[in-house]
Formats: sequence, C-alpha cells, structure tokens
Amino acid sequence: MSDKTPDPRYLLEFESPKDGEKVRNFLTDPLTKKLNRRRFMQFTGVLAATMTGAGLLGCSQQEQAKPAASAGGSAAPSASPAASAPGLAPSLPVPASDGKKHRIGNGFQPALDFWQRGQASWLLRMEELGEEPVTLWTEAGFGAQIAGSEALLQQNIEVLVLGGMTKETILPLMPEMQKKGIKAMGYMNETPGIPLVTDPAIWQGAISFGYIVERLGGKGNMVACYTQGLSYTHDQMKDVLDVFLKAYPDIKVVATFPGKFPDSVKGGLEDSENLIRRFPGKNDIQAMWAPWDDPMIGAAQALKNAGRDKDVFLVIASIGADLVMKAMAEGDPIYGGGCSNNYWEVGRRVAEVAVTLARGGKPPMLTYVYGELMTKENAPRIWKTVQEQNKTTEQVLKKYGKK
Repeated sequence: MSDKTPDPRYLLEFESPKDGEKVRNFLTDPLTKKLNRRRFMQFTGVLAATMTGAGLLGCSQQEQAKPAASAGGSAAPSASPAASAPGLAPSLPVPASDGKKHRIGNGFQPALDFWQRGQASWLLRMEELGEEPVTLWTEAGFGAQIAGSEALLQQNIEVLVLGGMTKETILPLMPEMQKKGIKAMGYMNETPGIPLVTDPAIWQGAISFGYIVERLGGKGNMVACYTQGLSYTHDQMKDVLDVFLKAYPDIKVVATFPGKFPDSVKGGLEDSENLIRRFPGKNDIQAMWAPWDDPMIGAAQALKNAGRDKDVFLVIASIGADLVMKAMAEGDPIYGGGCSNNYWEVGRRVAEVAVTLARGGKPPMLTYVYGELMTKENAPRIWKTVQEQNKTTEQVLKKYGKK
C-alpha cells in the first residue's frame, strides 16, 4: 500500500461505495487492521487544505510560523507577561514599527472560557507590539456583537477585528468600513475577502471522528449533535463527519439532535434524556458527538442520572470549556476525547495580523491554529496549561475593564 498522501478531491464526491472503501483501505493499517494514525494525520491535513481552499491562498502553516524578527519585527521582550505565559508558538512576521500608535478595535464576547483566554492573549500581544487596543465588551450573541462592531466603527480606529460572526452579519458592515478607510480582518468566523485567523473546523471534525473510529474499532452506534445553518464551522465539521461515515459504513448515526441556543447545556440534557428513553439497550448508543462542549455537558449529566455513563463515551470536536477539561484531567471516563482548541495562540496571531494591516503590511489571508487530540492520557498536561492561562487572563481582563 502506498504511503503517498492521497489527493482528497474525490472524497467530496462519493459516487459509489468503492470510494468509501478506497479511503478506508488507505487509513487502515494492513497488519493490525486498525486506524493508522500517521496516515490519518496525512489524510486530515490534505483534506482540510483542500476543503477550505487553503492551497489557493498561497499560505502554509510553515510559512506563517517564521519568527517576527526575520521580517524586521521585534520579538517579545523577556519580561513581558505574554512571553512567560504558557501555550506560545512562533510569531507571525510583523513589519517594524513606523513610529505611529495605531488604534485597532476588537469587540469581545466574554461569555465563554476559551473566548476570554483569546481576548487576554490578544491584549497582551498588542502591548508587546506597542499598538493601542480599542476594546468594547459585548454579551454573547450575533445581535450584541453586530451592535458592538458598529459602535467600534465610530471610535476612530484603523483596523477592526471581526470575531465569531458570519458572512451575513459581516457584509452589512463593509460599506461603512470602506467609506472610512478602515481595514478589516476576522477570526473564528466566515469572513469574505479579508485575512482570517482560525482553528480549522475541518481539522477538529476529523480528529474527533478519527478518535471515534479508533475507539469503536470501525463499528458501532453513535449520536450526533448538529447546528446546521447557524455556524459555518459546525457545518464544516458535519461535512467531515459525512466524509468519514462513507468511509466507515459500519459506524451508524442512529439519531441526531440540534444544538439549542441560548442554553445549549439544557438542550443537550433534555435531548439526551429523550434519547436514553428511545434507546434503552446497552449497545444501542456507544458514542455521542457534538461540535462544541455545551451539548455534551448536558448529555453527560443525563447519562449519569440514568446510570448509563459506563455505556457511552462523549466526543467533542472543539474542547474549550474549563468544566470539560477539568473533568477529563481528573479522569472522568464519560468524556472520551476530541480536539483541544488553543484560543490563547489564536489571540496572539490575531494581534499580529491586525498590526501588520495597520502598519501597511500584507498578512497571510489564512492563518490556522491547530489544536491536538485530547484524551485522558494528555488531559492533565493540557488542563495545567489552561489553568495557568486562566490566571493571566483574569489579571489582563480586569486591567482592561472586564469586571
């Protein structure tokens, strides 16, 4: 069997079961008959690049990871809080200071643990680079964030960071930004035609489903939570799930339920209670999957209440909630695994791209920040790092007016 990374274009058009068999054969170790992790990682990387069009944008993870000093920028000073903070990766190239103090706006959603970590690291990196962050605290939700972004446009800023929004909510802002000469970039969203920093949803979807394949041995029953149409990242995760289900037809999605807003934990609890009544047998459901933490937090409670927490393991595509990370680190078996997100690094990359724009540079159009597969084996290490980040986050956000 060839070790060459496959051309994944055909993966999006399964015209016959033979295509799914082709993928499965590539991913299966010929000796052990189990998932080959090295080939899986090869496959996932190419799949992510192809499905997002990253290759067309001419920017690679390797090219983006050059130290700032190589492009005339300044490295973080050794005494900086961010320089000693955990979770750092090589900086993006940033043009040298032009002697001006640039105002860069960013509307924040403070409701989620991982968003707050990203906000703190963004503020610290802005300090390191000597620019002026213009902050506006908003509550969670597109409506509040749209209003916050509109308010920032009135703050005499040069660059606006659009975070966690969709194309439909961003496009109405563009005419006024263009009129005022305000440059834009995005993070963690669907951002048309402007530089974007994100943790790739396709990577997270593939990593999390690969864990399910490995844990079930390629055969079993699972439940999936979808939020189709509400989040482009969640839609991408579903696309990846569909790809792998065609490659592993013996893994059956026996039921789905929608992510419910604003209380996704309560929604996950109630829907899981209904599923437990609907599928009472021990092997009726073996795994449950969701794009993010909240529905699975509710599912965990429902399964424990029903005494089914030894029968089912939960998998989260993008793990970011402190509650889940702490539970995994302490050995709670109900949380199987998933892809840890690294918003601390996302925040730093966002600052570097925004400052590059403000100084007249040309940043990459797409910057990926990759998480890692999180399981009980490495959960204590990841949770320890996150706890250290949380301490720094609390100090930074308090300094900038977040009570």
